Amino acid sequence: MKPITDEDGSSPVDALAQILDQALENTAQESIRQRATAALEGIRKQEQERVFYAELVGRVRDAIIVTDTHLDAPGPHIRFVNPAFTRLTGYSSAEALGKSPRILQGPQTRKESTSALRHALQEGRSFQCEVENYRADGERYWLEIGVSIMDSPLLPEKMFVAVERDITHRKFMEDELRTAKAREERDRALTKQRLDSAALRLRGPVHQLTGAFELLSESVQAGEPTDELVMGMFAEHLAILEECIQSMEEPEAPEQERESRGVHLSELCSGSLARVQHPALLRGIGLQFEQVGSEGRVAGRYGELLDAFGRILDNAVRVSPVGGRVTMTAVQSGACFEISTVDEGPGFSLQDRQRAFEDFYQGEHASAEGHGLGLGRCREVVEALGGEVWIDSEHSPGARIVVALPTSLHQEPPQPTL
Repeated sequence: MKPITDEDGSSPVDALAQILDQALENTAQESIRQRATAALEGIRKQEQERVFYAELVGRVRDAIIVTDTHLDAPGPHIRFVNPAFTRLTGYSSAEALGKSPRILQGPQTRKESTSALRHALQEGRSFQCEVENYRADGERYWLEIGVSIMDSPLLPEKMFVAVERDITHRKFMEDELRTAKAREERDRALTKQRLDSAALRLRGPVHQLTGAFELLSESVQAGEPTDELVMGMFAEHLAILEECIQSMEEPEAPEQERESRGVHLSELCSGSLARVQHPALLRGIGLQFEQVGSEGRVAGRYGELLDAFGRILDNAVRVSPVGGRVTMTAVQSGACFEISTVDEGPGFSLQDRQRAFEDFYQGEHASAEGHGLGLGRCREVVEALGGEVWIDSEHSPGARIVVALPTSLHQEPPQPTL
């Protein structure tokens, strides 16, 4: 049988085969074209995402730093920073790339924090802390930093990623709060100290007024005429009490201003003796003042010094035997006046000398209803004026307390001799 051929002698089968080959070729090209189109679309989407994420990182308010993992100096090296890094530190991207984040550290950067960060990264752990760094212009700032390790097949090697948040304002507010709390605690302590001091200062005048009132009551009950001495005591102690209250109400004067105020030494000593005149009279104790050398003025305020010496004299009268004597002596020694008070009592034991200037310490010979020697307040007043107060441990019998006060800056000129 003769095969079927076309006029040109070609076989229909060959023609069909050519048609099939052409169709297959066209199909393969379309498939490749579709795959290529899909690949290009994927790349286009990835590029759009990359641009989006880059824009997103650029808009983040926190600074982002990417470095390599070479912790030893001069590493790690900065590979990427976002715009917030420049706004925070003052370093541009060009200035930071290739440098180490150590360029941000300075004298106040805590080595404990950087060492802990290094140790955590060496162990492959994330780390978070607060640290003080320095901007490009040298200004200090506080930041909260979190560092983690980024490991991705898209990267040629592992990277460290640090996110840093500026907390300078928060730290400033925390410091302000701590300062305010410290100021409040200090003011509270000063207020308590002032109230305690007021209680100590008022106790003496009130005690003397109570004694004078008791003496007056005894005179009235006995039908005796009112003693002018007792009435004078009332007036004197009321004046002292008013002076104490006024001094507590007045604001504390600067030290130089207080030292410039002068108090006549003789007036101070006579006023101090007048404070204890009533209890001394009741016990038949003699009071004496001796001025050795010229008259002068001592630094301080009259009310405070009167209260301080009144406490010393009150103790001296209280411990002296009936019919004894208490003597005040004033002697100038260089730029100071030494005022000593001597009594004929049992004196100070070793324990008394060690604790006499403690608030509310009553002494070995105190009565159960006593309120303390009051020498702590005395020393507080004297030392505030640049003076000293001490117990003469070698004096016997009795006790001798010495107060050294600087002379006033305003001394009166000597009177011309006639």
